[in-house]
Amino acid sequence: MKKSLFLLLSLALVNSSCATIFRGTTERVAINSSTQGANIYVDGGFVGSDSVNVKLKRNRDHAVAVKKDGFQTERGIITSDLQTGWLIVSILFGWGIIVDVATGALFRLSPDNIRVDLEPEQKK
Repeated sequence: MKKSLFLLLSLALVNSSCATIFRGTTERVAINSSTQGANIYVDGGFVGSDSVNVKLKRNRDHAVAVKKDGFQTERGIITSDLQTGWLIVSILFGWGIIVDVATGALFRLSPDNIRVDLEPEQKK
């Protein structure tokens, strides 16, 4: 039983990848609004007001919207970019690249710090 467990853990370690282990599959992104009471949405879901620090999956782009009544809504995209350095390390150290690609650990979100200043709506 102990030999089987040791073998299973050894295989998992050999087949896991550096980026997944050291970087993880998510990244924290700070989104701040200078407009007090502004609501912040990521991928259509409300995440907080004024200033938030959200954990997002690295392997895809994310849509951001900052809204407040009486102000123009600001929208933007947080992009997921492949990190070639981590890709090379994953290739050099074996089969772990499959894990890194599947989990998104080879990617980085940009920007990782967003500052939004909402403009008042124009009166008609």
